[in-house]
Amino acid sequence: MLHSRISRLLRASKSTTPDLPASSVSKTNTCWIFISGATEGRHVNDIIFAIDVLRKRGVTDDHVYLFVDMDPAQLTPFLSPFGITKNIHSPATLAGELAKLTGYENAIIVVTGHGTPTGIATKPAITPHLLLQSFRGLKGIKTGAIILGQCYAGIFNFADAEKATPLVFIGAANLDLSLSIDITLKQPIKDKSGADALPGWRANSFLLHLFFWLHSPTDIDGDGHFSLMDAYKYSGAAAAAQVREARAMLHLGVGQKQAALQQLQAQGAPKLMLDTIATSLKSDVDNLYVNPEPWILHARLAPRIRF
Repeated sequence: MLHSRISRLLRASKSTTPDLPASSVSKTNTCWIFISGATEGRHVNDIIFAIDVLRKRGVTDDHVYLFVDMDPAQLTPFLSPFGITKNIHSPATLAGELAKLTGYENAIIVVTGHGTPTGIATKPAITPHLLLQSFRGLKGIKTGAIILGQCYAGIFNFADAEKATPLVFIGAANLDLSLSIDITLKQPIKDKSGADALPGWRANSFLLHLFFWLHSPTDIDGDGHFSLMDAYKYSGAAAAAQVREARAMLHLGVGQKQAALQQLQAQGAPKLMLDTIATSLKSDVDNLYVNPEPWILHARLAPRIRF
């Protein structure tokens, strides 16, 4: 009796859960929105790499929007050599600028830079409520995704992702730090003159592999489609492997830096030099014990967003 009642409930639940429509991400029907809560050039390089991949997929800069928390005088020297000059805004204007956009079916927001336990570390901070409200302020959007590469991305988890413009949330880390790794590209990113200009940087590991996947998609789950779910699985697994490899090197480096710091302290080295080494040592120790845990919200929708 109990078994039959459970079976009926399961059948009823399945029958009332409609199939989600598939959404195709094309060169022109999707807006790509990048947010960075940082003043360091390495986070701008995350965006430059992503834009280079999008350009190779045929996405023009008209469909790319940047919200970077950096003074224009500092930001321009990073972007202009690569011909990135359009749609550059302050994060403080996010909601208002997104509300102006029209003509898109999909929106994909990618966050790099720093995060805190209260939100994206822009000025002012972007809270989970504000980010979701800004996304749903986009006119005509049918679906999309918010991909969070910053630390403490898990505070954006458990949002209302299913109603009123459904979307997928993906986080590179849960309620802990995300990791950036020193990388060298096989093929440097070229500037607008065609010269090699960006051979490597300290990259956000999860976002790096996400855009590696987008450059050369693979069907991870074998369903015959290149989907956002494939991108999530590939990025999480590849980033984890990269972190394990980096930790082996960090373990050796921590001992060397600690010995060097002690020697310089005994020699009476300048405070600035000691502070620099101590900061680097602390960062390496933190990275040895941080355990980023990628997560996904509204996983049913992710296979339906296809590239």
